[in-house]
Amino acid sequence: MAIHDITIKSYREPLGGNNVNHVKWERYIIPTMREQLQSANLRDLIVYNLQGASHSHEAGSAGRTLIIYANATYSGAGEPMEMSDGFVINGEQTSHTKILGAKGTEGNVVIRSEEGLPLAEYSPRLEEMNILFNLFSVYDQKSKDLFKYIMKKFEELVWYPKTLQNSWKHTPNKEALLADLTERFKRQKEQQLSEDSYRHRELLDRIDEYKRQINTLAQTTQQLRRTIDTETNNINNLSSGLIKDIELVAEHKQVEDIHIIGGVFHVFTEDMYMYTQSGDRYYLGKMKFTINLSNTDVRFYNRNNPRRGYWTSQDPHPHVDGGNGNPCLGNVAATIAELCSRNEIYALVLTCLDFLENANTSDVAGERVRNWDRVDEDGNLINSESEQDTWQCDSCESSYGDNDERVYVYENADGHRVSDESCVCSRCLENDYRYSEFYDEYVHIDVEEPEGD
Repeated sequence: MAIHDITIKSYREPLGGNNVNHVKWERYIIPTMREQLQSANLRDLIVYNLQGASHSHEAGSAGRTLIIYANATYSGAGEPMEMSDGFVINGEQTSHTKILGAKGTEGNVVIRSEEGLPLAEYSPRLEEMNILFNLFSVYDQKSKDLFKYIMKKFEELVWYPKTLQNSWKHTPNKEALLADLTERFKRQKEQQLSEDSYRHRELLDRIDEYKRQINTLAQTTQQLRRTIDTETNNINNLSSGLIKDIELVAEHKQVEDIHIIGGVFHVFTEDMYMYTQSGDRYYLGKMKFTINLSNTDVRFYNRNNPRRGYWTSQDPHPHVDGGNGNPCLGNVAATIAELCSRNEIYALVLTCLDFLENANTSDVAGERVRNWDRVDEDGNLINSESEQDTWQCDSCESSYGDNDERVYVYENADGHRVSDESCVCSRCLENDYRYSEFYDEYVHIDVEEPEGD
């Protein structure tokens, strides 16, 4: 048996009336308790010094924490006893003139002097003990002896009998001891059973999860096996398939030649023509385009007839940037990516040829097709720069037919006069110019009107 921790608190006043005596009492109380309370089995024992009042504290904890209150009694205890000359306790005259009343109920144990005076009261329900007089008012030998006497009786009346209750040899009620032991073992087994049941459910859940994973792995393995078999066949047939596609490309009437350089296909075309939605035909020229299957990169180049387009003065095609050969493919991009992934060279070439043959005049890039030479019904080229029925926008430099709307605008103004006349298309008019009521003309959006007029 043991008391793990003993704490002496100066609540509500220090033991012995001052800090010096408090420390002396502390050094005496702790070893005395350990010496006398041999049978106690507690985690904490705490001593408080009150001021002669009754209380209703319930701070103890059975089997864990014992609270001792000095100069205190339980709420509802009997009347105190008083003696002006001081009580004789254990045959010794003392200066203690007041002993608080004991409650004496609820199975409490009252510790009495040799003369029968109540000195302390212990409540097993609350795990608290009250010393019923101001034992720690002074630090002297009589007080020390009284404290030791109380602790000795506490051991005899409370703690030692508890050990006998737990002794199989000395207990008067083996059935109760056995029942307590059985109950403890039962609780342990139930706790173990609960933990095992939880662990069992957890393992079953893990097994189910492993089954799902195994099923997924099996399906993935089967799919991978089919992919391996398919790709193995594709590899075996790759050469023959490529040769067949390349031969088809080389035999196409619009293809002049095809070169293969570092895995990149370079396709050279014969003369090609572009067609608009309205059926107009324009001479595009001899083209070259490259196809890189590994990264789906396709680029276009004009070998003999680049013109001013949306991007540069040397665009290969209305929908191709002359600076780097990058096309604006639109929806065709997804088709090209898919064909590249399947190594379908012939279908890729057909898609690129179809792209080159079309010019969408409804967008700002495609409308520049007018900068290429138009082809009449007899197959004659009509030079875009010398046609009498065409004109060029001074802003975007696009060519337009005589029936297309054109507006005369002014780029600058000085005072009350406009200057620098230009002829622009309706698209540039909408984006860069405005009508000025002051000048009664269309002027550039940056032109400011004189203030105060």
